[in-house]
Amino acid sequence: MYRIPEMLMAFILVYSHTNAQDAPRPVNTPGAAQAPTPKDRHQVAAPMTNGDVVAMVQLGLDDELVIAKIENSEVAFDVSTSALLEMKQAKVSLAILKLMVR
Repeated sequence: MYRIPEMLMAFILVYSHTNAQDAPRPVNTPGAAQAPTPKDRHQVAAPMTNGDVVAMVQLGLDDELVIAKIENSEVAFDVSTSALLEMKQAKVSLAILKLMVR
């Protein structure tokens, strides 16, 4: 009669030990990677710079898309005369430059 509970206990110990190693880690485990929420992504992103705008234009993105990105982002533009001249040489449109100066 004592034999069954001992075997059952041994089975439970072995089973719980092996499954604990294979079980997925909970989301709130310290050190576990967590996907940022859409709100977090906007807060984590560095402000847009002149270089970001030039890169987008040189990749051929449409002016409307670049303008929408500027309007929905934190920005840190250099709008000095020399910076504007450099951006115009890089083929940044007048519409984008006007938005950046505002």
